[in-house]
Amino acid sequence: VAKSIKQGAAWAKSKGNKPPLVIVDYLQLLGFEGKDEIVALKAAMETLKALAITLELPVFAISANNREANKNVKENGIQKPSMYSGRGSSAIEYGADCVLSLTKTNQSSFVELHVTKNRFGDTGKSDLHFYKGTLHFADANAPEEVFSGEVLAW
Repeated sequence: VAKSIKQGAAWAKSKGNKPPLVIVDYLQLLGFEGKDEIVALKAAMETLKALAITLELPVFAISANNREANKNVKENGIQKPSMYSGRGSSAIEYGADCVLSLTKTNQSSFVELHVTKNRFGDTGKSDLHFYKGTLHFADANAPEEVFSGEVLAW
Protein backbone atom coordinates (compact mmCIF):
# COMPACT_ATOMS: atom_id res chain seq x y z
CA VAL A 1 0.00 0.00 0.00
CA ALA A 2 2.76 2.45 0.92
CA LYS A 3 4.48 1.86 -2.44
CA SER A 4 1.27 2.60 -4.35
CA ILE A 5 0.77 5.80 -2.34
CA LYS A 6 4.28 6.94 -3.26
CA GLN A 7 3.76 6.06 -6.94
CA GLY A 8 0.37 7.82 -7.03
CA ALA A 9 1.72 10.94 -5.32
CA ALA A 10 4.70 11.13 -7.68
CA TRP A 11 2.37 10.71 -10.67
CA ALA A 12 -0.05 13.41 -9.43
CA LYS A 13 2.79 15.83 -8.73
CA SER A 14 4.18 15.30 -12.23
CA LYS A 15 0.80 16.31 -13.74
CA GLY A 16 0.58 19.81 -12.30
CA ASN A 17 2.32 22.78 -10.77
CA LYS A 18 0.79 22.35 -7.32
CA PRO A 19 1.96 19.51 -5.14
CA PRO A 20 -0.92 17.22 -4.19
CA LEU A 21 -2.08 16.61 -0.66
CA VAL A 22 -1.72 12.94 0.22
CA ILE A 23 -4.44 11.72 2.57
CA VAL A 24 -4.06 8.34 4.24
CA ASP A 25 -7.41 7.36 5.68
CA TYR A 26 -6.59 5.10 8.56
CA LEU A 27 -2.88 4.99 9.31
CA GLN A 28 -3.12 1.66 11.13
CA LEU A 29 -4.09 -0.12 7.88
CA LEU A 30 -1.19 1.18 5.80
CA GLY A 31 0.05 -2.33 5.15
CA PHE A 32 2.87 -3.36 7.44
CA GLU A 33 1.61 -6.86 8.19
CA GLY A 34 3.51 -9.26 10.40
CA LYS A 35 4.62 -6.56 12.82
CA ASP A 36 3.08 -5.57 16.12
CA GLU A 37 1.00 -2.41 16.09
CA ILE A 38 3.65 -0.07 17.51
CA VAL A 39 6.39 -1.29 15.14
CA ALA A 40 3.98 -1.11 12.19
CA LEU A 41 2.90 2.43 13.12
CA LYS A 42 6.51 3.55 13.46
CA ALA A 43 7.28 2.10 10.01
CA ALA A 44 4.18 3.80 8.56
CA MET A 45 5.13 7.17 10.06
CA GLU A 46 8.72 6.89 8.81
CA THR A 47 7.48 5.98 5.33
CA LEU A 48 5.03 8.90 5.18
CA LYS A 49 7.61 11.36 6.56
CA ALA A 50 10.13 10.22 3.90
CA LEU A 51 7.43 10.59 1.23
CA ALA A 52 6.65 14.14 2.35
CA ILE A 53 10.30 15.14 2.38
CA THR A 54 11.30 13.39 -0.86
CA LEU A 55 8.37 14.63 -2.95
CA GLU A 56 8.01 17.95 -1.07
CA LEU A 57 4.30 17.56 -0.44
CA PRO A 58 1.98 17.53 2.54
CA VAL A 59 0.80 14.21 3.94
CA PHE A 60 -2.32 14.01 6.08
CA ALA A 61 -2.76 10.70 7.93
CA ILE A 62 -5.94 9.77 9.80
CA SER A 63 -5.47 7.59 12.85
CA ALA A 64 -7.73 5.65 15.18
CA ASN A 65 -8.48 7.16 18.56
CA ASN A 66 -7.61 5.29 21.74
CA ARG A 67 -10.73 6.06 23.75
CA GLU A 68 -9.30 4.52 26.92
CA ALA A 69 -6.37 6.98 26.89
CA ASN A 70 -8.57 10.04 27.30
CA LYS A 71 -11.94 8.81 28.57
CA ASN A 72 -11.52 10.64 31.87
CA VAL A 73 -10.25 13.90 30.34
CA LYS A 74 -13.35 16.03 29.96
CA GLU A 75 -14.00 19.71 29.54
CA ASN A 76 -17.58 20.96 30.01
CA GLY A 77 -18.81 17.36 29.89
CA ILE A 78 -17.20 16.74 26.46
CA GLN A 79 -14.34 14.31 25.95
CA LYS A 80 -11.23 16.37 25.26
CA PRO A 81 -8.47 14.80 23.13
CA SER A 82 -4.79 14.94 23.89
CA MET A 83 -1.81 14.03 21.78
CA TYR A 84 -1.86 10.67 23.54
CA SER A 85 -5.40 9.89 22.35
CA GLY A 86 -4.28 8.25 19.13
CA ARG A 87 -3.48 4.56 18.88
CA GLY A 88 0.28 4.15 18.81
CA SER A 89 0.54 7.78 19.86
CA SER A 90 4.26 7.70 20.67
CA ALA A 91 5.13 6.90 17.03
CA ILE A 92 2.68 9.54 15.79
CA GLU A 93 3.91 12.12 18.30
CA TYR A 94 7.53 11.57 17.27
CA GLY A 95 6.99 11.59 13.50
CA ALA A 96 4.25 14.16 12.98
CA ASP A 97 4.86 17.85 12.49
CA CYS A 98 1.27 18.61 13.41
CA VAL A 99 -1.36 16.58 15.29
CA LEU A 100 -5.05 17.49 14.94
CA SER A 101 -8.07 15.96 16.68
CA LEU A 102 -11.78 16.41 16.04
CA THR A 103 -14.21 16.25 18.97
CA LYS A 104 -17.99 16.20 18.90
CA THR A 105 -19.80 18.98 20.68
CA ASN A 106 -23.27 19.10 22.18
CA GLN A 107 -24.55 20.56 18.90
CA SER A 108 -24.92 17.94 16.15
CA SER A 109 -23.43 19.86 13.22
CA PHE A 110 -20.52 21.41 15.13
CA VAL A 111 -17.13 19.97 16.12
CA GLU A 112 -14.01 21.25 17.83
CA LEU A 113 -10.68 21.06 16.02
CA HIS A 114 -7.82 20.69 18.50
CA VAL A 115 -4.24 21.35 17.43
CA THR A 116 -2.38 19.29 20.03
CA LYS A 117 1.05 19.51 18.37
CA ASN A 118 2.45 22.01 15.90
CA ARG A 119 6.18 22.18 15.25
CA PHE A 120 5.78 25.36 13.22
CA GLY A 121 3.18 27.35 15.13
CA ASP A 122 0.58 27.54 17.83
CA THR A 123 -1.61 24.90 19.38
CA GLY A 124 -5.21 25.50 20.38
CA LYS A 125 -8.83 24.92 19.48
CA SER A 126 -11.21 26.12 16.75
CA ASP A 127 -14.93 25.60 16.37
CA LEU A 128 -16.03 24.17 13.03
CA HIS A 129 -19.40 23.71 11.36
CA PHE A 130 -19.91 20.48 9.41
CA TYR A 131 -21.96 20.83 6.23
CA LYS A 132 -23.54 17.45 5.54
CA GLY A 133 -24.70 18.38 2.03
CA THR A 134 -21.17 18.98 0.74
CA LEU A 135 -19.27 16.96 3.37
CA HIS A 136 -16.95 19.76 4.40
CA PHE A 137 -15.99 21.76 7.47
CA ALA A 138 -15.86 25.55 7.78
CA ASP A 139 -15.10 28.05 10.50
CA ALA A 140 -18.16 28.12 12.76
CA ASN A 141 -17.79 31.88 13.22
CA ALA A 142 -17.64 32.70 9.50
CA PRO A 143 -20.47 32.96 6.98
CA GLU A 144 -21.39 29.75 5.15
CA GLU A 145 -18.83 28.84 2.53
CA VAL A 146 -19.36 26.96 -0.70
CA PHE A 147 -16.86 24.17 -1.33
CA SER A 148 -15.34 24.43 -4.78
CA GLY A 149 -12.21 22.33 -4.41
CA GLU A 150 -11.03 19.65 -6.79
CA VAL A 151 -10.44 16.13 -5.49
CA LEU A 152 -8.01 13.75 -7.19
CA ALA A 153 -8.08 10.13 -6.08
CA TRP A 154 -6.36 7.05 -7.34
